[in-house]
Amino acid sequence: MDHCMNSFQIRLQGASTIASGDPATSIRTWGTLGQYYFSLDWTAGGTGSIYNIEGFKNVDIYGAGVSGIVQGYSVSTNKCAVVTDWGMSVALNGNPPLIAGKTSTVDAYGIVTTGTGVCRYLLSKNTNLISLNNPISSVKSISFFNFHVQGIGAEFLNQISLYYDLNFTFYYKYEGEND
Repeated sequence: MDHCMNSFQIRLQGASTIASGDPATSIRTWGTLGQYYFSLDWTAGGTGSIYNIEGFKNVDIYGAGVSGIVQGYSVSTNKCAVVTDWGMSVALNGNPPLIAGKTSTVDAYGIVTTGTGVCRYLLSKNTNLISLNNPISSVKSISFFNFHVQGIGAEFLNQISLYYDLNFTFYYKYEGEND
């Protein structure tokens, strides 16, 4: 990131036992009793979390990063899941840079260039930094949703207990600021 950037952090920390009947949850488990492989997509509380940016100046976000840990926590004294991969979807609720163009009639992947969804990113264990040369401008809020976790060692079918402690760093300038 540019050394002239400002930055701020948002920390997400908690422990939860997540089951297939929870709102906004998709959990799959397979394998043998007590050592199930698992794949989880979960939005806490069904809505996730939103951080509202306040102040008299608009904020342009040039990048974001994440560091931290996601691990199983034991609900019994001798078993605990092993998390092998994790990620969190983050939406920068602002205006993306626009260029002139249009989508071809051949669009098997469903290209989106404006509106909801353009400023959504998956920050993860392996993709822990995004950097934008042109910022998402006038960001009013940041949404955290769709926690993605995979691993082995789930104790129960369709249920996993996790501990997470993630620190997100956002790189910004106030709208209209130059270097």
